[in-house]
Amino acid sequence: MKNIHKILKNLFYEHDCIIIPEFGGFILNYESAYLNQKNNSFIPPRKTISFNKRLNKNDGILINEVKDNLGISYKAAKKIIEEFTIEIKNRIEKLQEYEFEGIGIIKLDQNKKLIFIDLKETNFLSNSFGLEEFKFYPIKEEKSVSIKKQTLNEYKYISRAAAIIMPLIIIASLAIMQENKIVTTIQKISTSNILDFSIQNEDYIKQEYYINQKNNNLSYLFAEEIKNTIYETQEEINHINNLNKKVKQNQKKYKFYIINGSFSKKKYAIRLNEKLKKQGFDSFVMKIDNRKRYKVCSFATNNKDRADRNFNQIKKLNNKVWLLKI
Repeated sequence: MKNIHKILKNLFYEHDCIIIPEFGGFILNYESAYLNQKNNSFIPPRKTISFNKRLNKNDGILINEVKDNLGISYKAAKKIIEEFTIEIKNRIEKLQEYEFEGIGIIKLDQNKKLIFIDLKETNFLSNSFGLEEFKFYPIKEEKSVSIKKQTLNEYKYISRAAAIIMPLIIIASLAIMQENKIVTTIQKISTSNILDFSIQNEDYIKQEYYINQKNNNLSYLFAEEIKNTIYETQEEINHINNLNKKVKQNQKKYKFYIINGSFSKKKYAIRLNEKLKKQGFDSFVMKIDNRKRYKVCSFATNNKDRADRNFNQIKKLNNKVWLLKI
């Protein structure tokens, strides 16, 4: 009967209903692909199988397939199927179940009714040939730490100043040590007989003095560089603070604003603002309360009539503008 099982299984690829005469019929239904979130797996499109014992009239499909595969007459093929049906019924009666290889199991339930269990071992949908079930693992999102742009700029400038200050401290310390060494040498000379002071000692003092002067000059240069760097750093920080203050002032000054654009990033708002200024508008960038977006305003006023008139005029040039009331 293994040949019958193989023939029966092959019919599942070509037909949506296969009937075993005097026993019942198998019905195949299309099932779309889906994600099984319980075991994190992807199930490709397939055909699901169900069984209906009322579909037991011979439609000739199974018998003709047996006839063609085994090269026998229709009558002989029909007899083989009849014997196959008797074997199925006897097995169910004795063992309470019968397994169709690669298809499913038919068994009796507590009420002695036939039920079918789809083994889902084979995907009988031809269009899904080669597609298999596979598991996937969700990607865990890493929490990112957001830092304000102003804080990053200040940190960058302070780090730059620190990188210059540290070498200066080291050189200044060396210069002080050299200076103390010269003073000690001179004190020793003053307590001894000047006439006995040799030319070699005199050259040593000159050499030490030259080194000390050189170190002092280097210290002065580094000090000037740090002073300039700190000044530039403070200037840039003050510039950023002034921009933020200006944005806050603009948003509290008026009640009506004609908005030409809204951006999540400040640099894009600044670009549009510069473009509007070149066109003759007294525009500015504004940010409302704790909202994240930067708005570019081409006109602001406390007068409702003036706001409406200017809005209608500007809208003729750009129909994407809108009137914001605060």
